[in-house]
Amino acid sequence: MNEPNRYSQNHSLQTTDNIYVIENFLSLIKWENGENQTALDVGCGEGHTTAEILLPKLPKCLKTLIGSDLSEKMVQFAKDTYKNQRLDFCQLDISEEAVCKEFGDMFNHVFSFFCLHWIPDQRRVFENIFKLLKPGGDMLLSFLGKNPIFDLYQNISQNIHWAPYFKKEMVSPYHECEDPQQVIRQMLMDVGFSNWKCVVTDRTYIYKNWSQLKASIIAVNPTLPQLAPHEHAEYIEDLTQEVRNIYKNRLKLLDNNNDECIPVDYKLIIVYAVKPHNGMEL
Repeated sequence: MNEPNRYSQNHSLQTTDNIYVIENFLSLIKWENGENQTALDVGCGEGHTTAEILLPKLPKCLKTLIGSDLSEKMVQFAKDTYKNQRLDFCQLDISEEAVCKEFGDMFNHVFSFFCLHWIPDQRRVFENIFKLLKPGGDMLLSFLGKNPIFDLYQNISQNIHWAPYFKKEMVSPYHECEDPQQVIRQMLMDVGFSNWKCVVTDRTYIYKNWSQLKASIIAVNPTLPQLAPHEHAEYIEDLTQEVRNIYKNRLKLLDNNNDECIPVDYKLIIVYAVKPHNGMEL
């Protein structure tokens, strides 16, 4: 996901879920530590959710919201597109230990929406966020659990031509997990978080037609950037066929233009937790 212009035009599912999480779970965040608070949004992409959805919902006591992303192109797009005196963007890899040395104990709050399922080492993610938070700080995260797009990546990796491009980070660590709540709660407890809340919710998003679904998948596809330009058309054709195989029993014919809408069922994981003041609070 390294093409901000394409992603900014094809993130309707992500935006819908981000709005859902912010509207229903942002109230868990505690804003009682005085003025000049700071917050970090991990995996901000091209900045839309950070600037247009999250920031307007945050109170005036928040001095600075920093949107961060692994992609330099995404960060630059966000900086060029969104201007606000309380908002900044930076390049950051939440899975690296170096991020803690640079930003350790800096933030009152950490957010992340629709990003962390791309990182295989989930414990490292929680450990690093713990180190980034000030004592008494809290986090609100959302990421994918089970989702047909991960079946899509696994299925197409069986194609001998595309198999070399498959990487484990293409599939959420929770895609085949029987009890993600228990797994996540145990990690939170082991890392040292308290007052944790973990919700796994069933979600459905309906794509209006094949073009919309295909554009959405291509916008976040991790294989395309690895391919030579002349391979793109063949890969997208094979990808589309795999989508049809997965959704063949879920298609709904539209009356107005003889096209098909595609309902996608998946699980969204929402996590809230607090870094204790003294390391002993439960």
